[in-house]
This record gives sequence, structure tokens and C-alpha cells, in this order.
Amino acid sequence: AEMMAGHSVGNHTYDHVTSWSLIDGFERFKEQVLLQDERVYQDTGFHMDMFRFPGGSVGCHFKELAEPWLEEQGYKWIDWTASAWDAGQSSGLSSADAILITAKDKDIVVVLAHDFNYSTYLGIEKVVTTMREEGYIFLPLFTQSVMFDEPLDAV
Repeated sequence: AEMMAGHSVGNHTYDHVTSWSLIDGFERFKEQVLLQDERVYQDTGFHMDMFRFPGGSVGCHFKELAEPWLEEQGYKWIDWTASAWDAGQSSGLSSADAILITAKDKDIVVVLAHDFNYSTYLGIEKVVTTMREEGYIFLPLFTQSVMFDEPLDAV
């Protein structure tokens, strides 16, 4: 349904574990990526070509191994450039305000937000309205998008 509505779907591993050890980390990581890809393929008939590391790329202890392997699998990876700060950490801001503050003055914004957080759900209309008023346009994310040619640091 998400794909048919024009949204992009990317791989984020099967179970989002972020505490892989350095010993079994890379092998477990590969299993998780392939398992998620197969699951989505079974449901949609499509393989994904975008990837985001659980916890962001800065938290991956084996990124130097993961990057070439992901490329071999046909993936490009991306981090976020703005955040709702809605995954358990507290910024003292509403999710909407956190997104607007962390997106401010950026030409390209990739927002980290979670659909399980009710504050984010309630604030998304404010985010979209405000950002449109500020001149932003909303587009699906594709591997051909300009930000894949430039590194984007997680906030």
C-alpha cells in the first residue's frame, strides 16, 4: 500500500537490533538485511535499493565492511538530516518543533520520525504546513536523489 501510494520503501534490517557485537556483528547484519529484503519481496514483488542503518551509520561498528557489501547487494544507504527526537530520548520539545528546529536552514531534509509515537502523529500536519510555507517541497526518496551523491550526517 505504501509503495502504491508513491512512498519509498527501504531496508532497515529485519529486527532493528543495534547492539550487534564486533564479533558476530557483520554476519548478523548481513542476515538481517537479506531477511528483510526477502520478506518485503514476498509481500510486494520488489527488492529494495535503499538502506538505513538502525541507529544511524554513526553507530555501526563495522561500517567499513557494510558499505561495500551493501553496494554489492544493490543498496545505497542514507542517514537523516533532521529528527523528531521521538524514539525515547527527550529534547523537551514537541516532535513537530524538534523536526522544524533540526531542519532549519537545510536545503535537503530527510526526517527521522517514528510512527509509533503519538506526539509525532499529532504534529506532522504542523510540520508539513510550516515547511510548505517556508518553500519546501515533499518528494519520495529514491537512490537517484541528489543526497545520495553527498554524505549526510545524522543529527
